[in-house]
Amino acid sequence: MNSKFILIIGLLTYISLFEVEAAKKNPQGKSLACQDVIESQLKERALLQKTKSNDLNYNPLLHPSPLELNAIPFHLIKIEDFEEAFDKALALAEQRWEEYLKNSTTPTFEFVYFELDKLDAEIVQIYTIFYIYYSHLLTKSSFDLLTQLERKMSSRSTDFYYKIFNSEKLFQDLNFILKNSQ
Repeated sequence: MNSKFILIIGLLTYISLFEVEAAKKNPQGKSLACQDVIESQLKERALLQKTKSNDLNYNPLLHPSPLELNAIPFHLIKIEDFEEAFDKALALAEQRWEEYLKNSTTPTFEFVYFELDKLDAEIVQIYTIFYIYYSHLLTKSSFDLLTQLERKMSSRSTDFYYKIFNSEKLFQDLNFILKNSQ
């Protein structure tokens, strides 16, 4: 007999025994693992309802996720939420860029790398969520709206990145780092 097959049968037997033991301990007849999942989902739903009822203009992209493991609450996201979240993410990135430009300390590789790395973190997050939403939750009626939004976001982010990558200060900082690392 194949050793992989025997291993799988052994694991399934172990899981079954675990479920039987858990069912014995739980008088309601549900496995403890299943009960934990149900309780977790109920808590998440209650928290989401509380959050939504407090603010009718609630944008889930602008707040930390109340879901377990910071899962993205796709069922709460509306197409309009992306534009508002992108505007705020871009404004934050531009603010960070202005702070970088004003910084007069001697540049180091670590400083420049970490400043550039955190510069657009929110933009990257919004884009990631947007493309997951776009590719998996796209409907025929939302296609035009999402395509228009994608064009607008792409145009604005391209302008932002163009400004960064053509920055004289960034070029000088990188040049200084390169010359002093040799």
